[in-house]
Amino acid sequence: MNGIRQFLAGIQRIIKSLLQDLPDEIYKASIGIMVLIVAGGITVHLFELTSNPAFINYTDSIWWAIVTVTTTGYGDITPQTGWGRLVAGAMMLAGIVVISLLTASISSILVSRKIQTQRGLMTIKAKNHIIVCGYYQTLPRVIRSIATNSPGTPVVLLNDYEQDGIDVILSEFSKAGVQFVRGNQFSEVFLEKAQIKTAHAVLILPDKSHHKSGSRLDEMTLMTVMSARQMNPDVKIFAHVSDPDLIQHLKRAGVDGFLLSDEFSGEMMASFILQPGTTQTVKAMLSLDKNNHLKTHEIPRTLVGKTYGDLLTHFKAEHNLLVIGFMSQEADLNLESLLSNDMSALDQFIQKKFREAGFTEDKADQIRLNLNPTLSYVIEANDLALVIGG
Repeated sequence: MNGIRQFLAGIQRIIKSLLQDLPDEIYKASIGIMVLIVAGGITVHLFELTSNPAFINYTDSIWWAIVTVTTTGYGDITPQTGWGRLVAGAMMLAGIVVISLLTASISSILVSRKIQTQRGLMTIKAKNHIIVCGYYQTLPRVIRSIATNSPGTPVVLLNDYEQDGIDVILSEFSKAGVQFVRGNQFSEVFLEKAQIKTAHAVLILPDKSHHKSGSRLDEMTLMTVMSARQMNPDVKIFAHVSDPDLIQHLKRAGVDGFLLSDEFSGEMMASFILQPGTTQTVKAMLSLDKNNHLKTHEIPRTLVGKTYGDLLTHFKAEHNLLVIGFMSQEADLNLESLLSNDMSALDQFIQKKFREAGFTEDKADQIRLNLNPTLSYVIEANDLALVIGG
């Protein structure tokens, strides 16, 4: 009997190590099934050993127990003694109960997790994804643009908008694999659930989940930038704000780019009269749903060192793309590179004043644009082509 107890204890330890990450309900039901199979198989083996050659070894007995508990009932091995049949009947009834409990537990857990995921209560599992913080009327267009132009890029929504509205978005973009986390966008707890540390980029929209005023929305945006930058110094952060006075604060907080509401609305309105057609052209180029929109395109290495005229001809002939200029990223000079190596008291004073003014060595890379260059412009290694095309 001691050998049997040790054997059962060993089986329990093995099962526990395999099922330790499962919920208690599934773990307990699984343990119950294993114990029932092992105990029933050994018991019937002892009863049938002397009179039934089919139960001459433990492996055949365990096989019979598995078939009996799962109610498969092959009938290739059957007990012949009265006690053996009694144990078999008890195992059949117990198997029905335990298997039913296991099935019900698994179904309940799957349904519960599905509901929690849809309500944004689960921690996201994603890498190199885009987190879209806040709820704004442009949110569906943002998701659609990402899904259309970068298929396969995971998108995680983080906001506290009403569930009905979120359900509509999740249903519309179900094939795009959009995930949702419910909570305040500037909270480190919910940013952690959205896997900010493994994210590729963060887009921060004005969060109108609770119909806050414009200034309050911008304050939440600023707090979100600060929290995201602190949790992931390398992630790209882009924000949409309405108050131009907030821009310097956003830059100090580490934003990589920003969109200011109504920044060009005056010029666009005037263009309707002064330059008819230009407003429609700009809108068409910025719409990612159109065939001829504005985008960046990598330049082949064989064309680095060539002229803009060469690239213009190549892209039009090979890709039917119109090159209108170039962009490149230039890293800012940090403060230490501008000051002397010995860091005298004067240098330290200058550095302190620069930092108090918001100029830090952690500034984001700067974008350099070169629109409508001369045909003789020589392409550099870090240039990207700005093109119009599908």
